[in-house]
Amino acid sequence: DLTPLFEDKRYNELLLLGGDLNTLCTAEADSRPLFRDQGVLDRITNGFGFVDLLNEGLKRSDPQRGRLADCLCSFGDDCRHVWTYRDVRNPTIPYQDDYLFATPALADRLLECGALEFRPDWPSDHAPITATFE
Repeated sequence: DLTPLFEDKRYNELLLLGGDLNTLCTAEADSRPLFRDQGVLDRITNGFGFVDLLNEGLKRSDPQRGRLADCLCSFGDDCRHVWTYRDVRNPTIPYQDDYLFATPALADRLLECGALEFRPDWPSDHAPITATFE
């Protein structure tokens, strides 16, 4: 539980939280698995006030992109997923399983954020997320 770090005034101004959260958010609309996965993300953003840097980077670099092509989520036109996970069983279906969040003070300094694109010889089933701050 990282709550004490998030709430500690000595450390909580410039924090990054990222990684493979195993939250695909591709379950059927109004299903228990979707509520569980979305609940993890909502706790980070709504509960602790962190900013989703991939989403923020997408808004800045390509605000008109819309839905991630071929995404299996049930968010319709509200989908703003970024392809970060490639399932070896279905390598052409895009999933977002990896995230990068920042405290608002750090997010205000964001210049760009995105996930590297998969290549055929990519050594991992996850794409690295990069962020640049001023």
